[in-house]
Amino acid sequence: MMTRKFNQTIVCILFGCLFLSTNVFAQNELVTGYYDEQNDWFVFEWTDSELGKMSTIFDKENKVKPILNAIIEFDESKKTYTYNYELSNQEGAVQLLYSMVIDYFMPIYDVKMPSKAWYSDMYRNPPRFDDRGEWSWSKTNDEPFGIPAGETESGFSFNSKGLPGIVVVAFVGERRARFSGGGLSWEQEESFEKVFVALKEKYKDKLKTKTAKTIGPGKLPEKFNATDFIDHLIDLKHQAQELGWIKAEGGDGIIQALDQKLNNAKAAIARGNTRSATKILKAFIKQVEAQSCKTHDDCKKGKHLSPEAYALLKYNAEYLLENL
Repeated sequence: MMTRKFNQTIVCILFGCLFLSTNVFAQNELVTGYYDEQNDWFVFEWTDSELGKMSTIFDKENKVKPILNAIIEFDESKKTYTYNYELSNQEGAVQLLYSMVIDYFMPIYDVKMPSKAWYSDMYRNPPRFDDRGEWSWSKTNDEPFGIPAGETESGFSFNSKGLPGIVVVAFVGERRARFSGGGLSWEQEESFEKVFVALKEKYKDKLKTKTAKTIGPGKLPEKFNATDFIDHLIDLKHQAQELGWIKAEGGDGIIQALDQKLNNAKAAIARGNTRSATKILKAFIKQVEAQSCKTHDDCKKGKHLSPEAYALLKYNAEYLLENL
């Protein structure tokens, strides 16, 4: 099954590279192509001198409907965060949810998977100036090769010293048809690239990678500065609200209260009044705890913060407190 994953990865890489430089129909080309609206995929056709009329299908791996829930736990004695994820493929998805790839900005370890049917590894690790890495989980070792529509898998996790931050996660569907462009002559390959480039330009909305944002290991400051970090915490709070992790409906009061505490803490830090800032931040953490849902399934009436918002705000505020 590892061979299957390797082959699929190579096809994705090679085809993706073509795709970035390819696409169109054009009846006067040696290869023609069109978007099949009924099946929501792309069809390419050409004539082989020996085999006659040939065709292949490109099914972009973005026809999944993912929901990724995160719950973060902190081990005070080890100063380690455990990032737990639950992945669903909603009803109406036409592809199996084959893989997810998540960003991280601090080293991760003790990676776990739902079962032996899943394979997990570093997605890619080119030299980066931002220390970003990407970790993937893929269902390669048992059929179905992915999560069917309407089903959920839990048990994805890893540990890290990295503070909870907002990261990007990409989702990959299992293609319903395998692309095979073998046997093309040099002239046909050149024609294929022209056709593909034109199709890409015309159908940009059909070819976007499915992505979302979640909680993952963010960077620790190289040199702690309280003013900079309170600004970072305020920005995290605003992003959490924009992402829907803080409910605006019926939650205007809690939003205003959190904003006021953060702004007051910022003012106290600017004055050099550490005692006042500490008192305000402790009240902020208590309010976050009181207004947060501990799980996604059991969110009682009157709670306005998701587990993602809870982890993001509580643990970053505690880090600020410890370093004031």
